[in-house]
Amino acid sequence: PEYNYKDTDNDIDRYGALSASADWDSRELMSSELRAGVNSRLDDDLNSVGAYGDWGGRYGRVRGQAEHVDRDNGTTTNFYNGNLSTSFIVAKDQLALGGKEQNQSAVVIDLRGDAGDSFFDIIVNGGRMGTARAGTKTVLSLRPFESYSIRLKVRGNDFVYFDDKEHKVTLYPGNVVTLNWRADKVNIIFGRIQDSDGKPVANGLLKGVAGLATTDEFGVFQAEIIETVTEFQVQTRSSLCTVRLPQVVAKNGVASVGNLHCR
Repeated sequence: PEYNYKDTDNDIDRYGALSASADWDSRELMSSELRAGVNSRLDDDLNSVGAYGDWGGRYGRVRGQAEHVDRDNGTTTNFYNGNLSTSFIVAKDQLALGGKEQNQSAVVIDLRGDAGDSFFDIIVNGGRMGTARAGTKTVLSLRPFESYSIRLKVRGNDFVYFDDKEHKVTLYPGNVVTLNWRADKVNIIFGRIQDSDGKPVANGLLKGVAGLATTDEFGVFQAEIIETVTEFQVQTRSSLCTVRLPQVVAKNGVASVGNLHCR
């Protein structure tokens, strides 16, 4: 609330006014950024109500605003405002669209692999600057004449294996730098590995799996397997054999494969 008092040449004018607003920010709830709000004002000679929305995602930014004003003299006015912005990059052997901010230089996040429905936060100098989806290219517009440390962080609870490396780049006006990552969806499988005689393959190192995995003295193991992998090897001190995987039926990314034979 506010109160206005004006005294000019013994002409006193006083009136009150009331305004209110509410805003909402998606923050970490969505892969894109969404802000929305409403506002209203009761004044001496007019009443107004308005709303706005601001969406920023991988393909650009959209802003919209509307306001309705009623005046004491009986007239009404409606205001509308909208804005759409994006970036379009064409380079050698490369085409990319997007970017919620516009600058004179950019980074293209080329995220390859089979984790197509997984999203990643793009972390720039320690802060979240956007999102990337596996199997696509994402444009990130950044200021020139600055250096950046860029890495990815998987969103949600997806089981994803990716090269968690950090890139360091320095940008200049008109400069476009492509950074490459690979991300694949994995299942966590567990079971027991036996040799051709039915004996456990004990204390073996699994090769061809995501990360580090071994068998214990009973041949029991747990490993992360990229969904497209159909076989892996087991290395012991005395032998090297190959395990062919059956069809893996995972529930929430976890599957039991029972007894497997290493030949």
